[in-house]
Amino acid sequence: MTYQDESKPSAERDTEAEIRRLQRELAIACEERDMLKKSHPRVLSEPPAMKFAFIAEHRREFKITHMCGMLGVSRSGFFAWLKRQ
Repeated sequence: MTYQDESKPSAERDTEAEIRRLQRELAIACEERDMLKKSHPRVLSEPPAMKFAFIAEHRREFKITHMCGMLGVSRSGFFAWLKRQ
């Protein structure tokens, strides 16, 4: 907390913290939306190997953690799959 933050009323600091939290959530939701736009609709029902291939293909665009969560696979499984490739 900076000196300026200490001079603000508690309610204002709480409001600003809530806005920052909501901005982070919105960024994650937008990333998930964009990821789903790029994926084939059936990717969610594909076997893990197909999901891992999708993650590998898009890992420079989206966070691996978020893609793994959206697709229902583990990060460790993805990295193990990468090593086997």
